[in-house]
Amino acid sequence: MPINLAENPLSAAKVGSQDLTAAYIGVTQIFPNSTSITSWTGRGATSSYSNTSHSLTTSVTGPAGATFNLIGNNGAVGQTGLTKAVDGAESFSWSISSNDSCDAASRTISLTLQATGSTLLASPLGGSSNPDTATQAAGPVSGYVYVNGSTSATVQNPGNYVTVGGQKQWLSGTIFDVTYSGSSVTNATGTSGASSYIIFNGGSGLVQGSWSNISQSFGTYTGGPNATWNTSGVPASGQTGSLSGTFTTSTQNAAIYFRTSFTSPAGCYGITPYSNLFYIYP
Repeated sequence: MPINLAENPLSAAKVGSQDLTAAYIGVTQIFPNSTSITSWTGRGATSSYSNTSHSLTTSVTGPAGATFNLIGNNGAVGQTGLTKAVDGAESFSWSISSNDSCDAASRTISLTLQATGSTLLASPLGGSSNPDTATQAAGPVSGYVYVNGSTSATVQNPGNYVTVGGQKQWLSGTIFDVTYSGSSVTNATGTSGASSYIIFNGGSGLVQGSWSNISQSFGTYTGGPNATWNTSGVPASGQTGSLSGTFTTSTQNAAIYFRTSFTSPAGCYGITPYSNLFYIYP
């Protein structure tokens, strides 16, 4: 609600012989007709940011009652409808969203100071450039963990089978010594290896049984019903050697297989091959 003299904004006002610098009705400035923001600190002194999220502040200098927006772009997040509560410098929050998805490109974020209402930006505006820009780092690069190994099994009691309708079937109580032998694990983009190795048992019909005599040259055995070794934190260079155990069946099956499966490490990794397979027949 500015004060005009005829059609022109009032340029000066006095109380007695003293000049008024500003006049308000409540919190609304009515004189002078406009206020000026004289400077701001923009996004700050940092010229680049990591790919994580950031909570930040910028300082805006001008009179109380000045109104403005902070406009964020391309990852920067500002605020709108802001009003200065004090004369001089005052801090206002803004943020940068994360850019840590797999293969996300680096980006240039920007923060813009935009005057609103009767508020103006001084020309030139002091402090930082407007808009103020910076680079945010790219996300992690996708890669593959390459596992080179094989699964094998031998039978302690190979005669423990029966012939049904011309088909040989392993009987309950058949004992298999199962070994996974890993020769190399490599990673195209880093040092991580597989996060776990699991030796599954299966075959014709439901195969059930129990594991015993577990041993390993890497990782930590975490139990069954499928033999599982946790290798999270073990680098690719340390995931060579053997994982082994004894599997004793509690069902009758025509064929049994043992399959070692590998799970990807945390982050932007795939794994290949997913698994390898070994069948054993009576």
